[in-house]
Amino acid sequence: MKLYAPISYWEATEEEKNEICNGCGAKNGLDVPDTFYGLDISAACMIHDWMYHIGSTLADKLFADAIFRLNLSLIIDDSNKWYNKALAPLRHSRAGKYYTAVALWGDTAYWDNRPTNEDMFITFKGEFR
Repeated sequence: MKLYAPISYWEATEEEKNEICNGCGAKNGLDVPDTFYGLDISAACMIHDWMYHIGSTLADKLFADAIFRLNLSLIIDDSNKWYNKALAPLRHSRAGKYYTAVALWGDTAYWDNRPTNEDMFITFKGEFR
């Protein structure tokens, strides 16, 4: 399975990732599960955290949220096992809720300690790996 992330994420050390990324949920915020019915989605959450950390424009935030939803879908649809296919509709429903949560309530986490920049250009350079 390949996920999309900024090139800087792929090139970062595990130590750098652990310093910036905390998985699902905001730091010092709600305790949010990093699994959907037994499926580990933490990679999508880590990439989303990274994108929130390095983003600088409103378009970057919107793009980070969209990539989060894309990566969740890629993780959910990766397995051909019958039980994963059976659970896929439930997992996609939960992914939609996670996406809605970051899209609606992620502003505080995204804009924390940076000036609001409503420019509509995406500064990320990324790729699937």
